[in-house]
Amino acid sequence: MANLEELKTLHVEDLMSQPRESVLELWRSLPAPQPGTFDGEWFGYVHVRLYTTAYLPTTATLQYFQRNKTGTRRIENGHLLTSTQHGDDPEFRADQMEISYNLAKHGKFWLGKSYKSDSGGIRGEGVNRYLASDGSYKRLHRYKWALSESKIDGKPAIVGSYRGFENVQGTEWEMCNEMRDLGDGRMLSATYANTTVKGVLPRMRADGMGSDIEFFTLTGPVAPWKRLRDPEMETRVTLDYN
Repeated sequence: MANLEELKTLHVEDLMSQPRESVLELWRSLPAPQPGTFDGEWFGYVHVRLYTTAYLPTTATLQYFQRNKTGTRRIENGHLLTSTQHGDDPEFRADQMEISYNLAKHGKFWLGKSYKSDSGGIRGEGVNRYLASDGSYKRLHRYKWALSESKIDGKPAIVGSYRGFENVQGTEWEMCNEMRDLGDGRMLSATYANTTVKGVLPRMRADGMGSDIEFFTLTGPVAPWKRLRDPEMETRVTLDYN
């Protein structure tokens, strides 16, 4: 198993290609993010061993991105990867950054998450960010988060829950994310739900009580927080993962 200090230094894409057991050990060793340090929009990277060929982008979708998006792109481990110029923004360690688009069905790609703190900084709201195949950006699937005890190991984490919102993650999956700080504008999250979800949470826990833990990383913040414009959209739009 890799040394934890070595794992911490990996680029997030390289980290997401490590064995799940190593990533879990690293996650357990990390602190919770400091309040007020993660407001805004973040790019997301999923664990590459999670996905199957069923979730590779379609040829038509790839052709669209090749025609209409700047930068280079390739298929790797079930992801559509793109390299985009970000100028001199100090939040980035280099001018170019790889964005991992996680293909849901119907031509929507998961881009990451967005967070907003309340006045106390220890709780707030969030939303997921998607890129549609027509080039538009969508903000869907809200959640609430708070600095609280992890259900995994009892230590502090930023725990996000979808319960209480009319989206599939809340009403059907009861999904939770637990985020900890990797440093240098990087977060590592463990995610789980009360059921397995094909392409998202495919493994059952050994005791059969919900899904096993999966992982994603976030880098940023890359842009200010933007709210979901139409909350009722969540009842009309569903990303079909099944």
